[in-house]
Amino acid sequence: MGIKKDVIYQKFGGRCAYCGYKMKIADMQIDHIIPKSTYSFHMETRHKVPSFLSHLTIQDMNHVDNLFPSCQVCNLSKLNYSLEDFRNQVS
Repeated sequence: MGIKKDVIYQKFGGRCAYCGYKMKIADMQIDHIIPKSTYSFHMETRHKVPSFLSHLTIQDMNHVDNLFPSCQVCNLSKLNYSLEDFRNQVS
């Protein structure tokens, strides 16, 4: 991926970006905010691309801005949902 795991870990102070669970860096999973499986579609159509990711291009799937620290439960639950859809799912 090219990104150091500790950079992602520190984005939310060692907490899951979705539920806030305090985790060890060894337990953290790195989640793609815009999922890898649908990234090209979202970038080409700009469908459900959060405004804070509007600067990303088709080549930026693994850009640090598209990566969140996640606990295993949230990462497995998010699946291929967009950020908006996942938030609606858990709220």
